[in-house]
Amino acid sequence: LSVFSPAGGLYSNVLDMTHWVRMQLADGFFEQRRILSEESIRTLRAPRTLVSSGEAGDVAGYATGWLYQVRSPYPLIWHNGSTMGMHSVVALIPGADLGLVVLTNSYGNTLPELMMLKLYDLTFGATPAKAYLPQLGSPAGRSRIERLQPAGAALRGAAELEGTALDLNSYCGRYVNPAYGPIRVFQRNAGLVAVMGPKGIEAQLARVTGHTFTMTWPSLPMLESEVTFDLVAGSGGARRMMVEAFGDVRGGVFVRSGR
Repeated sequence: LSVFSPAGGLYSNVLDMTHWVRMQLADGFFEQRRILSEESIRTLRAPRTLVSSGEAGDVAGYATGWLYQVRSPYPLIWHNGSTMGMHSVVALIPGADLGLVVLTNSYGNTLPELMMLKLYDLTFGATPAKAYLPQLGSPAGRSRIERLQPAGAALRGAAELEGTALDLNSYCGRYVNPAYGPIRVFQRNAGLVAVMGPKGIEAQLARVTGHTFTMTWPSLPMLESEVTFDLVAGSGGARRMMVEAFGDVRGGVFVRSGR
């Protein structure tokens, strides 16, 4: 198993997740069959450690795999999760027999959490916990959601507009990110290889379209990332690359520093 399996090795979909949410809301029952005992459900939801939820500003408690958030008229029980290429949230409002599942194929956004809080406010007429909480359907809300995307998203769009794919040698070079360090990209046979880290971990780059590639690590089969190269105007060479998997630091942008 990959080292990422505990965090993101379970494959599912919205339908399967809604079945799981229905079981949670039915105190352990699903389609007249008991899956978990009521005691187990209560134990899992009971807050154990006092924390502060940054998503809505409320004081909350961390339970066993759930965040227990005190809101009016009912508590909000939820958790989010993300790994390379995805971000999701599952939420329960047991007092209202209401649940929510949001799955996205984008890393580094807070859209699922915003949708969860918006659903709560619309359902119960609650005052948003923070005045800046956007109305998702409004121009201001859409603008905020766009700003929540990694800075590299703009780079990805700009690079795609450059048009025709270049010879693979044009992407070769040394690229540096202040947190993740250097990545060296070079051509091997008919493809590109990226090497990074003190142990020289290799990743393979396969072109998707234009200047966008998929990066995969043979030694880490669960890990995959989109990579986009930005070009130097008129020169035909790449000046930087954006690695979606490392979008938490400067949008995953690595600046070219040589060959």
